Amino acid sequence: MMRTRTTTLVLGLLLLTGAFANAASSISVVGDLDFGNVTVGQRISRQLTIANDGDTSFSVTGVDAPAGFSVTESFTGEVAPTTTETILVTFEPTSETEFSGTLSVISDAAQGTGEASCTGTGVSSNLGVSTRVI
Repeated sequence: MMRTRTTTLVLGLLLLTGAFANAASSISVVGDLDFGNVTVGQRISRQLTIANDGDTSFSVTGVDAPAGFSVTESFTGEVAPTTTETILVTFEPTSETEFSGTLSVISDAAQGTGEASCTGTGVSSNLGVSTRVI
């Protein structure tokens, strides 16, 4: 009798832990943050989607953007399983140089990558305009 209860208990625990072993939140970020050439002093914004590809919720507490980039419409809070939230990333170059870095979504997601590469180049306002006098 004791052996039967032990076997049943062990099988029940295996089934229970197996059902929840794969339960996890999983973050991914999707969007094109290659801003190309942007005139110094102007700004361009693009959407970035934060997705939960897992089966439990995770919390977003903030977003860190590299120099030259900012998050103008941010999101903080819970991201439910199989849902998405959208943020707006802005590139506003302050000088004629290349800007690049990694944008990081700060979360407690158990899996996935909450990062995206940002690139853009600040260019002169007269780029492509000839100043030669004939």
